Amino acid sequence: MLLANIEKDQQHGYTRYGAHACDWTLKINDADPAELLSRGQQKLFFLAISLAQLKIIHEQNNQTGVLLIDDVSSELDQSHQITLLDYIQRSSVQSFITSTNSELRSWVHSKENSKLFHVEQGRLTS
Repeated sequence: MLLANIEKDQQHGYTRYGAHACDWTLKINDADPAELLSRGQQKLFFLAISLAQLKIIHEQNNQTGVLLIDDVSSELDQSHQITLLDYIQRSSVQSFITSTNSELRSWVHSKENSKLFHVEQGRLTS
């Protein structure tokens, strides 16, 4: 599917097919978290599952995964953003995190092994 649509994706400037475009859910006692939790709670719930999966992979196979989080600042208040970023920093998981929150810059600059990239109108700066 990826190769079949590469020309269209290049025209659009993004890939429309792949793991990033998948929606998945998990039922707990036949209940969908989307029906029980706020959007922020849902984001934390699925991030917790992803982080747990990375921890299990590391413990069982001694492999380090990569964590991708799109727009960490949406649905999470500043306190939850910092708590999440601190946890990720301590876990030594390689991560790529996007955010529109300019206040997170000071957090990134204060952490060893963290790098900030700024993208504006398709141009990348560091």
